[in-house]
Amino acid sequence: MQSSGFNGRRRRKVSPELCEVREYDGDEGIVDASFSRVVVALGGNIGDEDVILKRFRSAEVRIGERMQPVCSRWAPVYRSEPVGPVREQPLFLNTVMELSFAAQPDPIEVLRHLLAVEWELGRSRQCAIAQGPRAIDLDLLFVDDIQLNVSGPPQLCLPHSRLRERAFVLKPLVDLFGESWQLPGSGETLADCLRSTAVSNQLSTLELILPGIGI
Repeated sequence: MQSSGFNGRRRRKVSPELCEVREYDGDEGIVDASFSRVVVALGGNIGDEDVILKRFRSAEVRIGERMQPVCSRWAPVYRSEPVGPVREQPLFLNTVMELSFAAQPDPIEVLRHLLAVEWELGRSRQCAIAQGPRAIDLDLLFVDDIQLNVSGPPQLCLPHSRLRERAFVLKPLVDLFGESWQLPGSGETLADCLRSTAVSNQLSTLELILPGIGI
């Protein structure tokens, strides 16, 4: 089992007594399974990197104000090349954030909050070029082990339909949960996903720039 050695734990609006029973492990993620897990991928490539990181931090604050998670935790931040049809655009910054809740939130409501925060931070999905430059992406990857395919609006697929194809999502997930962590409903591990040819090629272009995000 691979260990990243990274512990990006953050605790928010929770009593010290509750925090004492909630511990993280770099390979296994949350040890206390009584909390509900929501995992969000963040990305962006408009503005210099300090500006993009500031948006990531602002996203955590705004999500916290809207949804009141018990705790949050960040993966390291990576610089990545564009993936998709629009190749002539700036490099991206990417990371993953885990949010924990005392009760399982409704996935559609989570998505609505993420879309609202995107808009507040300068992202308009209606006006944007598909897979083109963007101020910020907040993609909902998982809500516990829920499997869902809703045509919308808003459209939602859980687990996220393209996460298996994206090294810039899979590598931060490995940093948080370890290679042996299984995707909900499939039995595939993160290590299985990393072995695909397309993802392996992307991995060689990832550059670690920050071990985590703090406010």
